[in-house]
Amino acid sequence: RFGDNKQFGIRFNGVYRDGEGAINNQKHKSQLGSLGLDWRGERARVSADLYSSEDRVKGQTRGISLAPGIAVPKPPKPDTLLNPDWAFVETKDKGAVIRGEYDISDRLMAYAAFGASKTNYKQNGAI
Repeated sequence: RFGDNKQFGIRFNGVYRDGEGAINNQKHKSQLGSLGLDWRGERARVSADLYSSEDRVKGQTRGISLAPGIAVPKPPKPDTLLNPDWAFVETKDKGAVIRGEYDISDRLMAYAAFGASKTNYKQNGAI
């Protein structure tokens, strides 16, 4: 916190991952950034939280389903890719939330919040 009365706050969280997955021929890339800002006055408080994330898995494994009456085969090795290695799933998210509070009295508080988010999802592969 900073400011003359420590009234301002800021925090950042970030994640980055890029590399091989647990399955042969699988790659996984993830990115996340979030920012939190806030202000605290004597009777009022305001905060904002913003985030953006991207996640991409190339060579995803979603499992398989068998038709009724088909015998269950011996399971493959755990590191076996069950879909083609060109199959992928990609998710992108962005969002924000703003909140405000005001102490009307020692026993009564008014507050409001608003938020919005957007998600894009892409996938191709064999199921």
